[in-house]
Amino acid sequence: MILVPETVVINENLDVAGPAGTVAGAERSEADWQATISGEAWAFYKAFVAWTEASLGEVRVDYSPKSYIGIRHGRRVWAPLWPRKDGAFVYLPDPDGLHGEQQSPAMDVFQERLREDGLETNWQPTYNAGANPVSIRLRQTDLDKPSVQDLLRATFEILGPGATPWSERHADLLTDKDLPVVAVIPAHGPG
Repeated sequence: MILVPETVVINENLDVAGPAGTVAGAERSEADWQATISGEAWAFYKAFVAWTEASLGEVRVDYSPKSYIGIRHGRRVWAPLWPRKDGAFVYLPDPDGLHGEQQSPAMDVFQERLREDGLETNWQPTYNAGANPVSIRLRQTDLDKPSVQDLLRATFEILGPGATPWSERHADLLTDKDLPVVAVIPAHGPG
């Protein structure tokens, strides 16, 4: 008897774009992705790349991963797009370039702005060994929102050579709750 695993979806409202993957060991191609994800997810991917190239600069698309479409900036994946029915879940680097358990002051600011636009971010410190801790669920219409555009721009720019953290460039936008806690230890004179 030979068992062939097959994806079964009972809940039609489940937020997935298509089949879960390809045959073990096989890499995906552009044609594979287009054939397996929804038309809306494909349209989101195309709009995401078009906006990025028009607004931020050149990117390279990597179709080979089995679970996501990799949008590369330089040598690394800047924005892996995990397709969903009508968009994608996107994992981005931190705008301050931080890794770790605590999200950066920049993300505190972006999180509030995005929440005002009806979007939620999550801090995932373990995704891609901490290199892409910012996760957000986006649809094509979200790409028109200034809060999303600013987040994408900040996460793209932090990957540039010698990039300055967003919080240092925009300290005027940080509130007291966004500032890191710093202990001030008084200097002792000779004694």
